[in-house]
Amino acid sequence: MPEPWHLSANGTSNTFGALNPIDIHYHVDLWGQDRDLVRAARGRLAMNQAEAAQARLLVSTAVVVQYFALEGDRRLLQQTEHLHTLQEQAKAVAEGGFQQGLFNASQIHAEDLALAESAQRIAKLQAAIAAEKHALAALCGEGPSMTIGSATITKQALSPALGLPKNLPLRLLARRPDIVAARWAVQAAAAEVGAARAAFYPNINLRLLAGWNSIHLGDLFNPGNFAHAVGPVITLPIFEGGALRAHLRAQNAVFLAAQDRYRSTLLAALRQIADRLSTAQKLARQERAQRHAAAAAQAQWELRQQAWRQGLSDALPSIAAEITCVQVRQRQTAITTARWQNWALLESALGGGYRHTIKDG
Repeated sequence: MPEPWHLSANGTSNTFGALNPIDIHYHVDLWGQDRDLVRAARGRLAMNQAEAAQARLLVSTAVVVQYFALEGDRRLLQQTEHLHTLQEQAKAVAEGGFQQGLFNASQIHAEDLALAESAQRIAKLQAAIAAEKHALAALCGEGPSMTIGSATITKQALSPALGLPKNLPLRLLARRPDIVAARWAVQAAAAEVGAARAAFYPNINLRLLAGWNSIHLGDLFNPGNFAHAVGPVITLPIFEGGALRAHLRAQNAVFLAAQDRYRSTLLAALRQIADRLSTAQKLARQERAQRHAAAAAQAQWELRQQAWRQGLSDALPSIAAEITCVQVRQRQTAITTARWQNWALLESALGGGYRHTIKDG
């Protein structure tokens, strides 16, 4: 649509019309400011994507660790309930022996104390399992009424995953999303420093203007009224030096802070991985020791079971040996649960298999 203006000259009124359908601006990026701004924007995008991946990794790790804790406590509850049953049998044998004059009352009191302790342990495990179910439901974004089934997770099934490689190359740290995010933050900050430095130079734009201009609207589109103009538009930041210097100093400070965060994130990752590897070695040694203890307890129970069946002793030593076997298995379960959880935390510390790709949009 033409744009009319009313002009008055020498007592006469004229209408001036102009129609400029073409108005093109092109910024000449001589100093790389636009390029640096694009690099900074892409760096921020990549940083945000890596931070989102880090958040997902932390949540998934928490879910796995919590689920392993739940499975471990479920096994401990089953073992403790079996232990409680054995202690009830031991108490019944002790009471029978007391009536026959074979045992004194202290044996019965000892069995009562053991029964009370196992009952308390059962109550604590039941409360812990309920709390772990609620925590797992919250991590999954559900309410406390969420149904959580018990998967079959065996030590043999997890043994291959629990094995550690002989060498862990440092390049694995590049797969950690928090380190990727920190690195992209440094690159984006560096690009913004470049853009802030380029702002000190003249800003050059090319402008093309084409259309029709006429004093009379009736002949606006007459070929003789066609007008066009093309040329550079130069902006000199002569009076903005203070603001530009302050902005450059601010961007330099952001860049230095991003470098410090990157180094801090890298050192924290190295320490986290080293801690998990040390814990894995410690738990592996404890598990080997518990396997030897379990074998010894099993052998002791078999000997006492044989003696009881042959009439060489009463049932109490055999029950006591079986109780020892259950207690050893409980310690094994606790160690195995800790190994499962440490394995999940180590996988998370190594990045969880994260692969970085910039996703536009």
